[in-house]
Amino acid sequence: MNIIYGSLKCRYRTLKIHEVYTTHAFRRPGLMRYLPQSGYIPPWITVKTAFRENAMDFERFTEWFPEMERCYRQKTGTLSAGARRIMEIYLVVAAPVWFALMDEPFSQIMPLHIQRIKELMLTEKRNKGILVTDHMYRQILEMSDRIYLLANKSSYLMKNDGDLARLGYV
Repeated sequence: MNIIYGSLKCRYRTLKIHEVYTTHAFRRPGLMRYLPQSGYIPPWITVKTAFRENAMDFERFTEWFPEMERCYRQKTGTLSAGARRIMEIYLVVAAPVWFALMDEPFSQIMPLHIQRIKELMLTEKRNKGILVTDHMYRQILEMSDRIYLLANKSSYLMKNDGDLARLGYV
């Protein structure tokens, strides 16, 4: 994902979207957003600032996650790991971009919130491509159009759970 996004150097760094090659996707704000596994919002800024700097509507966010309304003026570093992750996921998935890349989005998230995030992703995938990598594969099976397993230096299209077992993943 870092290579696709353009933040990791590699030998060949172009990405082809609609027959147009691009490099450093992170320099094209309307193209894609990326949620790294470790998070990306600095702990010293407020939730209000994070939403303002990402040009996102906090009120729409609280329609999805009403319990987060009380966090508006808090510094992101004071939020629980799960609350911070929910905010970051929303800022990536709901952004007005063509693609959302997400690395391990469901880690540190309560089951109730996982369900809401999945509903948000199903809503947003009508308008953009969403690429998710996650070891919690059951969370994405039901909402994915295609699932690939990376194993043995190759990628394999999965048709069902049996394919995962056959390749030694489960």
